Amino acid sequence: MSDTSTISQHNALSHFRGENRYNCAQAIFQAFASQAEINEACLRQYHRHGSGRAPGGECGALFAAKAMISDETKREALATRFIEAAGSDRCRDIRRGKSFSCAQCVQKAADELAGYLANGNQLMRPKDCRA
Repeated sequence: MSDTSTISQHNALSHFRGENRYNCAQAIFQAFASQAEINEACLRQYHRHGSGRAPGGECGALFAAKAMISDETKREALATRFIEAAGSDRCRDIRRGKSFSCAQCVQKAADELAGYLANGNQLMRPKDCRA
């Protein structure tokens, strides 16, 4: 695993509800911003995708991680591994189950992205991010 991937994994958790009060989606984006060319406008935009407000109630950390992967098969594989760990891909279900915390969701999504990068893949800027 590259040093950049390891640093990003650590940064995701430190950004989550840290000094800047980032939600789960923003923490993932901030940690991998340099690899996915995510700017401040995009980071602010993803404020609305935390706390169960991602489309369909999906976990914001998972939603953000998937948004940076262009290959549908790899996106689905990431989601499957996330669900195996968290028990669901829906924020409400995960929080209701109380067996996987929001911080653990952020860490799992960061771990998955770091593994994706370590396998020689590239992250992309999410399609809905402002330039």
